[in-house]
Amino acid sequence: MSFSFSLQKGFFNNAGNQPSVLEINKILDEATKFFEFAAQTNGDPGEAIYLTKDWVLTQETVEDAFVDDSTYLRIQMKSGLRTVFYYIDTYPDGKAKFRGSSKGGSGNLVKTVKKSGCSNKIENKKVLIYVPAWNDFYEDGEIEKIVKIFTDGGEDYEVTLLRGSECTVDVIETFGDYGFVIIDTHGLPDGFKIGTNIYSDKNVKTEKEMKDLVIAQAGQQVWDMILSEDLCYMKGHYIKAEQPGWYEKPSTSFPKELFVTSKYINSLPEWKETMIFGNMCYSGVSHESAENNNYYSPFIGKAFINRKLISYFGYAFDNKGSAPVNDPFSKMMEDSLSRAFIVDGDSTGNANLRSNNTEHYDFLRTQNPKLWFKQFNDKTYCFRTCGDDFTDARDGKVYKTTCIGNQTWMAENLNFNASGSLFYDNEAANGAIYGRLYSWDVIMNGEASSDKVPSGVKGICPEGWHLPSNAEWKILINNLGGELNAGGAIRDTVGWNPPNIGATNSSGFNAKPGGIENGEGFFSDIGENVYWWTSTADVILPGGRSYYVVNGNQFLYVMFYSTFPNFHLSCRCVKD
Repeated sequence: MSFSFSLQKGFFNNAGNQPSVLEINKILDEATKFFEFAAQTNGDPGEAIYLTKDWVLTQETVEDAFVDDSTYLRIQMKSGLRTVFYYIDTYPDGKAKFRGSSKGGSGNLVKTVKKSGCSNKIENKKVLIYVPAWNDFYEDGEIEKIVKIFTDGGEDYEVTLLRGSECTVDVIETFGDYGFVIIDTHGLPDGFKIGTNIYSDKNVKTEKEMKDLVIAQAGQQVWDMILSEDLCYMKGHYIKAEQPGWYEKPSTSFPKELFVTSKYINSLPEWKETMIFGNMCYSGVSHESAENNNYYSPFIGKAFINRKLISYFGYAFDNKGSAPVNDPFSKMMEDSLSRAFIVDGDSTGNANLRSNNTEHYDFLRTQNPKLWFKQFNDKTYCFRTCGDDFTDARDGKVYKTTCIGNQTWMAENLNFNASGSLFYDNEAANGAIYGRLYSWDVIMNGEASSDKVPSGVKGICPEGWHLPSNAEWKILINNLGGELNAGGAIRDTVGWNPPNIGATNSSGFNAKPGGIENGEGFFSDIGENVYWWTSTADVILPGGRSYYVVNGNQFLYVMFYSTFPNFHLSCRCVKD
């Protein structure tokens, strides 16, 4: 599909006539001749929409018309208003092929590049997922998987999910109240669909009846916004172009739809503390030229960029044009971008990139040029605070943190002065490097063994943190390549006796070899091994307790052992 700007003549408000929504309603109902033309063209919807355009141009109330991307019939009425008649090609299950289609849902589909050290943090943890046409896009429970990325993200994210009729134009005015907004909908170069529909038919005979009908269903504000072209009153039909005879029994039950226009977006206040992902067709288009400004002024991407957002994400060509985007790719980008910010802690400057530091592109699109997933505005912000220092309110000690998968870990061993804790060799200087050593009873602080995720055992961890269970340690290790390979990823590159095989510390876990005490005053293994308790008792060996050991200076293994509870080992905490 090409993005064209043809037949740009006469698109202006006719000052001699009053804007008429009734005329639009009538032309949209009559434009169902599209199905008759489809029958004449052996079911080719692209040819049928052009024939519909030719017919529309014969109508007395129409000033002009042209077709975008063989799909969208743009119509200028003589009375001044504009509208769109279009079709949405769907799969056999009824899901739209573009920006909403396949089953299966979101998953860990795309891995972004992880970078750290961005200079600015987005502190607003309010997230809005705005899905006006969610029935076109998602199976039941599918969009909730995106919500879960945020709610499981280890931060206090407040996620608002709005679907269908909940996605009113009033909500758009509140976008600036959120740190991150995802817009899942159908898009045009100069607007996008909201969740408000108008049900009308050919029985509406007068402008007053039309006004009363719109106000009764959507309110006076919507009527006024249609007249001011802040909203576009339009209609789409869902077809199955691959199904023979799809045009023979068209449904007449589709309501009229409302698209908020880029004109309206461009009139709103600046949203300087917000980033927005326009996950819709044409979302990144920001092309400017005298040729097309008469109609597309501004483009939807330009209107969002004009809001001075922290960052805006959308689909665009290198020349700032855009096109329809395939749904499977859209879902991948939604999943990937959300995980980049929440799981990987990426900055806006690389959250939209592939692992080789290049932009993603719609791999299902067969035409040239490539449609890229692009990021606009600032490239220095991070959406989450993972990696920030954490202060233990009990004693003022400051700990580094790191995010691995969906978990947030302390990136240093605990150094809290709990009764019965020890410094290695009873030297306080060792505590500053390796933290303290604890018996299992001390770290548990009277709580029962747990192998749950999360463990639910606070133990001696700070408020908001807990002791990791065996199961939680396994999640960490599996995220880093499994027991045979994870040692290098968690181990610091300095402070270990040689050979320190494979140490990269790529996870930021900063494992240091703090050694062990055997419960009888004998210390060993400093510089060679680190041992961490878990909250999980060893039920096979009576009196034994599980722990993790990294034999860091010898091999990459991360090994599971158990020992007696009076031994003193290191402790790490994981965020609730």
